Parts: sequence; structure tokens; C-alpha cells
Amino acid sequence: MALTTVSRGGLSSGALPAYIPISTTTVTGSSVTDITIDNLPTTYDSYEFILMFHPVTDGQALYAQFIRSDGDLIENAHADYSNPYVFYFDQDGTHYSDNYDPQMELSYGAGGASNEGVRATLRFVGRNYDGATDLNKVPPQIYGHHSEFRANGYVYGGSVHAGLDIYQAAGDATVRGIKFYFASGKINTSSTISVFGIQHP
Repeated sequence: MALTTVSRGGLSSGALPAYIPISTTTVTGSSVTDITIDNLPTTYDSYEFILMFHPVTDGQALYAQFIRSDGDLIENAHADYSNPYVFYFDQDGTHYSDNYDPQMELSYGAGGASNEGVRATLRFVGRNYDGATDLNKVPPQIYGHHSEFRANGYVYGGSVHAGLDIYQAAGDATVRGIKFYFASGKINTSSTISVFGIQHP
């Protein structure tokens, strides 16, 4: 089972704060295979995700994939793509990176015991990017910071930068959403993610 949140639209006009609450999703009842934030309003080009994910099993990497404007997942299973993502993240002085990967890796090694897991604040930029016309712009990216407790009970943390590979078809994609999931196993109950639209001046 997967958990999907469809973000609300039709936000009121007028003076608004810089961060506009869009949605909060919490896993209840039973664990889920992924949490998907879809149909992000075009009102904003940038979004902030604040998440706390608790894996069912130990030693989990947190992954993400984008959803393009037609609703298709940008993944290797799609005929248009082959390893369409790049990522770089630093974790306690060790860096992990790949410039040709089937998904964005955002952290590595989260534990699944009580009070373990990962917290992150992630900025998604480029919601309204159009690969056909925005030739002088960088394609959609996600970046931020994460902190996690592993199975050994120690805390690890660092920064992450990830996005679409600009040298293949993925670089032309307009992105409307994002799917979060662990490398194996499920996302446990009480995991939560809040989404905020960022109002540009």
C-alpha cells in the first residue's frame, strides 16, 4: 500500500506570509510503501518539505523520485529514461554521490527501532520549469539537510543536493510532485511530512 496526498489549490489572494501551508500527511493504521506528494499547485515555483520518517526495518536509505506533469513517475521503468537522477549528500564527513542513478538518494542508514529514523528539511525548486523553453535555467532540484538515528543508536547528519540529469530526457521534464520511499521495507506509522509553498517576492 502507498500513501498519496493531493495538495489543495485555490489559495486565497492578498498579502500572504513567505511560507504557505499546503498539506500535512501522517501515516496511520499501517505502514506504507511510499509517501507521494502530487499535484503541487503552480502558484509556487519552490516548496519546503519538513519530514520525519520511521522505517520498519534497520539500515535504510531514503530515496525520492519526481512525478512529471502527465502523472508518470520519472524512473527507469519508463521508456524515456535510464538512470535519470544525480545526487550528492554529505553525512558526518563522508560524501555519497552518483551522476547516473535510478533515484535520488537523500540519506543513508536510518534505523528502525524505537525513536530511530530520519528527519529532514528539503527545498524543492523548479515546479514550473519547462524544458522546452527554459534553456537557460537549471532543471528541478531538491536540496536541504537531514539528521538520522541509526541502529547503533548514534546520530548522523549532513546536507543533500539532488535532481534531474541535464544530459538526457529527464532534464526536459516539468515536475508536479515527488515520491519518497525507503530502499527496502516500508515507512512506519507516525511518520509525517508537511508541505509549504514558498511565496517569492
